[in-house]
Amino acid sequence: MAAVNEPSPLVFARPSLTESRFAHILMAVAVALVLIGAIVGIVIAVSAGQSETVLGIALIGGGLLCAAALC
Repeated sequence: MAAVNEPSPLVFARPSLTESRFAHILMAVAVALVLIGAIVGIVIAVSAGQSETVLGIALIGGGLLCAAALC
């Protein structure tokens, strides 16, 4: 029977490689979708002559890509 104040060995769980790979693949798919959406949005906005929209799409898309790079 173990005493209350008796130290017990610490067990650390390692993350599985499957979860890590899935997270990386999911992030890559999300970044690719953001990049494609930003390019398509910029092309459509430029063809419509809306320069403010192009700037907004570029800033939001760039911010999302930078945030994804930091994760």
